[in-house]
Parts: sequence; structure tokens; C-alpha cells
Amino acid sequence: MPGNLLVIPKRHVEKISDLNEEEQQELFKTIIEFQEKFLVNFFLDAILE
Repeated sequence: MPGNLLVIPKRHVEKISDLNEEEQQELFKTIIEFQEKFLVNFFLDAILE
């Protein structure tokens, strides 16, 4: 699947585990949201080809 996405937290930390619970949830919610968008677009592109 072509494409890349870099998702970073708003606050700089050394490790993801240094984020508080709310920041971790927001980060992973964003990752999952964009993963779903990528998959939908990938499958639509495959169907339309």
C-alpha cells in the first residue's frame, strides 16, 4: 500500500509511555482514524482499477 503518515504527539516526550492517559488516547485515536481512511481509499482504488 503506497503512502506514509507520521503522527506525533502535541507535547514533546522522550517515550510514548511518558504521555499522560489522555494524550495517549488522543494519539492512538488519531492513528486509528487515519488507518481507516487509508484502508478505505486503498480498497476504493483497487476496485476502481
